[in-house]
Amino acid sequence: PVFAILLLFFVLLANVTMMGVLTGLLVQTVKTVAEVEKEESTIAQLKMTMSELWTCVLRHDDDGDDAITEKEFINVMSSKETETIMKSMGVDMEGLLNVSSFVFEQYGGALRKHDFMGVVLDLRGNKKASVKDHVETRKFIHAELKK
Repeated sequence: PVFAILLLFFVLLANVTMMGVLTGLLVQTVKTVAEVEKEESTIAQLKMTMSELWTCVLRHDDDGDDAITEKEFINVMSSKETETIMKSMGVDMEGLLNVSSFVFEQYGGALRKHDFMGVVLDLRGNKKASVKDHVETRKFIHAELKK
């Protein structure tokens, strides 16, 4: 009888433990799905905002070449509409203006839509430095030292 009670206790304890594991797995799955949906929503919103921003940029494209020069960029940044769009995306306007001459030098004096979007997205305030950022910095420093 003692062994039967111990066996019953073991079986009950194993079942409760497995239920805890399965509950944890279910909670983690729901959390992951919620994060993915939130990220998809954020990306869709960001795409709309970026397209709105590029439309604003093209209004300041004096030479009509579908690229923005540093002079045109300064004009775009002085626009109230651009400031509102940039703030809604969490872009550091001051930081963007501070690195603009460096960015335009790297891209040959003009930014096309894809390059401009990349620069703007990289300078969002909530974006943390990634390994890619460090690798790009390393490549740049290496290239500069070779000159």
